[in-house]
Amino acid sequence: MPCATLVLGLRGGLDCAKALAVANVVGGDAACDPSSQPELAQLGHYVERPAATSLWQEQFDALDSPR
Repeated sequence: MPCATLVLGLRGGLDCAKALAVANVVGGDAACDPSSQPELAQLGHYVERPAATSLWQEQFDALDSPR
């Protein structure tokens, strides 16, 4: 599920960091649901969630910074 979300985000025009963050949030929601096919919100819902921006963006930016 997160892989499909990543692809949809990238194809939908999200930058790499945002698409990865959204995929991680979707994966987290899927992992919290005990069913084998969790009922998730539409992609736009996850794109707007604050958790999909701040923490993952900071971690992604840290990868690009010189050591």
